[in-house]
Amino acid sequence: MNARQRCRERRQMRYRDQCRIRTIRLNLLKKRSTEEIINRVWSEHHTQENDVVNLLVAFKNQLDRHPCSGLIKL
Repeated sequence: MNARQRCRERRQMRYRDQCRIRTIRLNLLKKRSTEEIINRVWSEHHTQENDVVNLLVAFKNQLDRHPCSGLIKL
């Protein structure tokens, strides 16, 4: 096996790993609906004036924990 073939194999292995990671991330996102994410972040007992801001911050934190290939940026 020459250097060109080894390089090609390494490139293919990296590509397969990236595809596997993308699939795992998409599966994580698909398992949770938007309602589930909002319900998890938003409790029923909020009485603050800036509830929307708190919701957006918490939602962004959830996205930061489970990035989705840079599709959504806040």
